[in-house]
Amino acid sequence: MKSTPSISDAERQMLDRREIMVSGMIDDENASVSISKLLFLQMRDSKAPVTLFINSPGGQVTACLAIHDTIEFLEAPVHTHGLSLVSGCALWLLAAGEPGHRSIQPDSWLAIEPTQFGSLEGETAEHARKLNARLAILLASKTVLSEREVNSALLHGRSFTVAEAVEFSLADKVSDRPL
Repeated sequence: MKSTPSISDAERQMLDRREIMVSGMIDDENASVSISKLLFLQMRDSKAPVTLFINSPGGQVTACLAIHDTIEFLEAPVHTHGLSLVSGCALWLLAAGEPGHRSIQPDSWLAIEPTQFGSLEGETAEHARKLNARLAILLASKTVLSEREVNSALLHGRSFTVAEAVEFSLADKVSDRPL
């Protein structure tokens, strides 16, 4: 039987300040922890902002989308702040933040990574194409990137300087501190 991870003093203090850290590879388990924290803070106060700190190379697309969908579901505004690395599906989390409250560190590295579906066939390949289309629509709706540009990045990859991240509306500001 899997034990429930205990919350550290640092995590407790962050929750008291309505802050959540998403770091490392995003998988179902740590997405579940992040979602639980978001819902907990929503339950405590549905109007007060939550700050989501992101330092991640991405991970499982469906796990990232579960966090993204939770952010969209909440009444509480979610402010996002990209730390050093915001790549892959973690970039969708940064862009999902409340407009005007999406910031990145001056030395952040941001990238859309090519989706890795391998040699999928049949129904699974069709699901992968639909998932890519959904990713393109989501990111295009939050940025000035077109669906076509996002689709191209999902095929070939694309990195962004911090200036480009702001120019393309992946973030609103470069800042040492969250907005």
